[in-house]
Amino acid sequence: RGNERTLRALLRHLDCVEDWPRLPEEEARYLAHLLVRLLVKEPVGQSAHEACAWLEGLLRCPGRSCLLAAEDASALQGALFSLSGTSGEAGHRAASVYYRLFQEPISTF
Repeated sequence: RGNERTLRALLRHLDCVEDWPRLPEEEARYLAHLLVRLLVKEPVGQSAHEACAWLEGLLRCPGRSCLLAAEDASALQGALFSLSGTSGEAGHRAASVYYRLFQEPISTF
């Protein structure tokens, strides 16, 4: 739980759109996996909202969506679907990420 809090605190001090492209591929892949785990752990919790914002930032970076692991796809899809049913910005963001990952004609996984 302490590592999760530390990660979330660190991410709050960074800019997801600016920092995704700066991360080396291996670290970016690992961060993407951690974000999926945060989102899946409690899909409607605050940590899921924060993780979803970072995943949205990842999708804004050309070619970076391939950093999401195929083995995370099913769990991520379910968590995003759950979060997309909530009201407000978090639900809208989750719906947008869900659509871009799972509904657009060209799959990113």
